[in-house]
Amino acid sequence: MKVHYWGVRGSIPVPGAQTVRVGGNTPCVSVELQDGTLIVIDAGTGIRNLGRELMTRDSFASGRGLVTLLISHRHWDHIHGLPFFEPAYVAGNRVEVYAPAIGPGGPTPLADNAVSLSYTPRNFPVSYEAMEQAYRFHTVAEDTSFEIAAATIRPITLNHPGTTFGYAITDRSASDDGDALVKIAYLSDTSPWPEVLDPMSDRAAKGADESYYWSYVIPAVADADLVIHDTFFEHGRYETRADWGHSAPAHALRLCRDAGVRQLHLFHFAPDLEDLAVDAMARETQAMAGSIAVAAAMEGMEVVGPSRGAGVTDDP
Repeated sequence: MKVHYWGVRGSIPVPGAQTVRVGGNTPCVSVELQDGTLIVIDAGTGIRNLGRELMTRDSFASGRGLVTLLISHRHWDHIHGLPFFEPAYVAGNRVEVYAPAIGPGGPTPLADNAVSLSYTPRNFPVSYEAMEQAYRFHTVAEDTSFEIAAATIRPITLNHPGTTFGYAITDRSASDDGDALVKIAYLSDTSPWPEVLDPMSDRAAKGADESYYWSYVIPAVADADLVIHDTFFEHGRYETRADWGHSAPAHALRLCRDAGVRQLHLFHFAPDLEDLAVDAMARETQAMAGSIAVAAAMEGMEVVGPSRGAGVTDDP
């Protein structure tokens, strides 16, 4: 399994001299299984550069490419790169999109919310029909695992405004020999339990307390080789913004310790966290982490093994 970061920022793109090393694009992460299957998580502005890279491959340039796209939720920073995903405009390429249902009346068609709205004449000059042929839409349900090629994918409901899923991905084609990533978990846009946010409010109504969040999420990511976790806030800033639906590194570290995770990547940084602040966040977290390897996710960083020293390339 190979993980590549195309966008690591939250809320809004922030290009500039102070963010150029960590990166200013919003969330997009690609996961390539050992058998070559390509899974993409979220479609922030980082998906543009992913699309450009894919178009250098003969399969996508000739209309034979296949992407599985997992959408965590439909806030703009996680979908607003879609109109710029070049492979979707090439006839024959397929993008299989998986996302949680929203709305009390049942599933809201993703095409009406996360894709075609980006292409209305008011929002974008290219019509939806120009790439409609590429997309197929699938609704996923909480804790109901599904399979994509050799991957088993488990959706995990997160504590964030609006229906939001994380994903645990297990590569069944990989052998856990210490030199391969076999299981990763993507937990962007989530907050620990005390600040109850939709869609977990029904659990609060049933008497769930602070321990519920941890008892629910920890088993879902147990023994992961890598957890990619929301760390929107620096240490100390979380308390005044607890209802935003985001986390600080201490929350991510607690999860990884209790779940037996080997490696933690800090992710989904606030727009005002410049490179030096992200560096400091990673150093402080590593100092508390013990045997857990900690790194800040950066655009262009690629993970091909279980430890930072053995398998991470920082060069964009």
